[in-house]
Amino acid sequence: MSPIEAAQINAKISALRKNDIQNFHTNYFMTALGEQILCLENEKAIIFLQPEDDFLHLYFAANDLEALASLFAAYKIEKDTAVEVICKNAINQDLFVCINQYFPYQTTYHRTKLY
Repeated sequence: MSPIEAAQINAKISALRKNDIQNFHTNYFMTALGEQILCLENEKAIIFLQPEDDFLHLYFAANDLEALASLFAAYKIEKDTAVEVICKNAINQDLFVCINQYFPYQTTYHRTKLY
């Protein structure tokens, strides 16, 4: 993995989204990033890490799930890693399978409204 700046990440994600919006998947929603960001990327996907206390947040963006899977396979950091996917409805099944091959599913959070 190599260091990257937040502006480069945003540019890469925008390019991926623009190239194929129909197949675009991400778990990154332009949240603030620190200074120590590491990334792996290929032509159709990027993964990057945000350190958080004693674990890492792994964010991704891709317009090809095979390209994303190849980055997950190349991920070799031996530190606890969290991959969170936030969606309004059920997660895309193909995306779930892709992630679950490398980062086993652990829990689902549901937002509830109190009236």
